[in-house]
Amino acid sequence: MTHPAGTIFVLRSGGWMGALIRLATRSSVNHTGIALGDGRTVEAMPRGATIGREQDGPNVIWGTDLLAMIEAQRPGAGARIAAEALRLVGKRYGFLDIAALGLTAIGLRWGWLERIVGRQDRLICSQLVDLACLNAGVHLYDKPPRLPQNVTPGDIEWLVASDGRGVLVDRYAPRQEHT
Repeated sequence: MTHPAGTIFVLRSGGWMGALIRLATRSSVNHTGIALGDGRTVEAMPRGATIGREQDGPNVIWGTDLLAMIEAQRPGAGARIAAEALRLVGKRYGFLDIAALGLTAIGLRWGWLERIVGRQDRLICSQLVDLACLNAGVHLYDKPPRLPQNVTPGDIEWLVASDGRGVLVDRYAPRQEHT
């Protein structure tokens, strides 16, 4: 099944890397990405942000209700999210961000952690999803004082599972990427 452009998915994969990400970020899932609408996805992988193929199965949750809610508030937002995700292809993977997100999840707010989490030159999967949405004018979270890209795979899972309650679409203008 091909999902509409801009549909966010989350999944729980096996292996030691998936377990490490779940442990460090205190999440029940370890991966997320964005559908392009043609059977392809954009995902941040250890080799960098890349184009992949849609997956289905018991460990994958697709945010079709979330996208429908976003589209109801701002028609065409899914296509813009997918386009912004495509612009991020090639970004390096943020291995250090996994640890930094874990430390911020337990309440640490040191300046150096904030700089690691807020950088946009390398991303983990949840940061890629958040940044693509932000650049398309869709703010997934409105809980100040949230650091830019301070979002884990589990945070994205909560949005997908809760059908997007709390997503802000029209309150802000699209944001440009900063380096």
